[in-house]
Amino acid sequence: MQHDCQKYSAKNKLSRDLPIEIDERLRERSYGDLTGKSKMDIQLKDPEELMKIRRSYNYVPPNGESIEMVCKR
Repeated sequence: MQHDCQKYSAKNKLSRDLPIEIDERLRERSYGDLTGKSKMDIQLKDPEELMKIRRSYNYVPPNGESIEMVCKR
């Protein structure tokens, strides 16, 4: 990730010399085993699970993170 940041900032004269800080708390939510699956795939397999993933604050997808977990990091 840091390499990508350096690559893109090198193309911008104004940010070329700024330090790059990576904050792991800003990572996207992990959907675990559901990563890469479309909402439609999940809906067809288990409509209730899709509803929990999208509407529940503390539901943890298999091997993933709940919204609550994301907020705490």
